Amino acid sequence: MYDYIDPVPPLIKFLRSQLAQDVASGVRIVGGMFGTDERGTALSIKLAGGATDVPNPYSRIQLLARSEQDYKTTDLVIKACNALARNFDLIQGLRVKTVRIETRPIDTRDGDTNLPESWVYVLIEHMEA
Repeated sequence: MYDYIDPVPPLIKFLRSQLAQDVASGVRIVGGMFGTDERGTALSIKLAGGATDVPNPYSRIQLLARSEQDYKTTDLVIKACNALARNFDLIQGLRVKTVRIETRPIDTRDGDTNLPESWVYVLIEHMEA
C-alpha cells in the first residue's frame, strides 16, 4: 500500500524541465486554475479525477493551454502530452507505470478572456494514485 500523492506538483516540475526551451521563452506552467490576469502563453495542469479502487489505480490529468494564437495552444498541449508519454520514467516523486493520452486536443475559447485554449486529458497510472 502506498500513500496517496497529489500528482500535480511532480508533473509541474517534470514539464518545466521537459519544456525548458518554452519556459525560457516565457511560457508559464501552473497547477490548477489560471490567474484571472493570465494573458501570456501558459499551460495549466489540473487533477480531473481518477480511480483508486481498481487493479491499476490512475489519475486523470487535464492539460489546458492558453495563448493569444490558437496554433500555439494546440502545439503546447501536444508537446506536453508527448513529453509525458515518452519520458514518464523521468518523473520524480511518482512511480508511474503508464501514461495514456485519452483525448486529442480540443480547441475552445476561454469565456472570461476570449483567448484561444486547447485541452486534453491524460491518464497516468501510478502507484500513489
